Amino acid sequence: MTRTTSTTRALHLDRRQLFRGAGAAGLVAVTGGLLVPAQHAAADDSLKTAQTALQGLDYYHGEIDGETGPQTEKATKAFQEDRLLTVDGEPGPKTAAELEKVIGEVQKALEIEASGSYDEATTKAVTAFQKAEEGLEPTGRAGAETMKALDVERAKHVPGGEPNSEISRADVIERAMFWVDDPRDYSMDVDARETGIDGKGWRPDCSGFVSMSWNLRRSDGDGGTGTGQLPEVVDMIEKEDLEPGDALLITPGANGQSYGHVVLFNGWADDDMTKYEGLEQVGRPYSRTMKRTIEYPYDNGKPFDPCRYQKIAD
Repeated sequence: MTRTTSTTRALHLDRRQLFRGAGAAGLVAVTGGLLVPAQHAAADDSLKTAQTALQGLDYYHGEIDGETGPQTEKATKAFQEDRLLTVDGEPGPKTAAELEKVIGEVQKALEIEASGSYDEATTKAVTAFQKAEEGLEPTGRAGAETMKALDVERAKHVPGGEPNSEISRADVIERAMFWVDDPRDYSMDVDARETGIDGKGWRPDCSGFVSMSWNLRRSDGDGGTGTGQLPEVVDMIEKEDLEPGDALLITPGANGQSYGHVVLFNGWADDDMTKYEGLEQVGRPYSRTMKRTIEYPYDNGKPFDPCRYQKIAD
């Protein structure tokens, strides 16, 4: 996945998709101790909007200046980690959309308009709630304790539990979709690890992707179990027994190469079981994470075997 710098990405954000209420005239000044500028400045508006949102949710404690810096990056990473986003410190479109979603949930809990923008009305409503709730400091910021009191989820649950533990099929697919929805460039380089749904680094090749989806980690530093070792942790099954979360595997030996391939099965695409939806980290010509319809057992005609991770919970 090609990375852009924070400044470049911020300049290309569609401001209409960030927060309603932050238009060309600049951000609305708010009260309650939030450091929000009232005038439009030369600095980037969309980054100011992200800083305002992060400050309102009590992740960011710096100036709203529209400038990329260590405080903004740290706050963005903390939010991304809590919301199971790619942890890159860049408040791009997906992070902006998630900020809007969380602020909207806070606003709904306060029974005010769910604009998704941390505006003056939100600050006043949060402050009033904090004053009425014992043990909360009236800061106007919806921090962890305030969100807990509002019964609004701040940090998403990481599906899958501890590495190598029993895992449900739903959790396998949810973990897989973390990369499918935010594709990674394919690489077999162990040093090219990408952040998984659990905040850990996983090798962005086919077996690294499946290992991440199964939460299969042989050691703390392991970035994925290779296709040559996967037979140690799977059971071979019949085609008719395939269910979402299972896989189709060809080992290096069966492939007649120094490498194999593995793809997650996510259901049949036709009644005759000749095609299925596959989730995979695939090399050329795609070279990225993807969801696609594949001819059974695999569209290169090679002998892939259906298999099931031994710790899948049916």
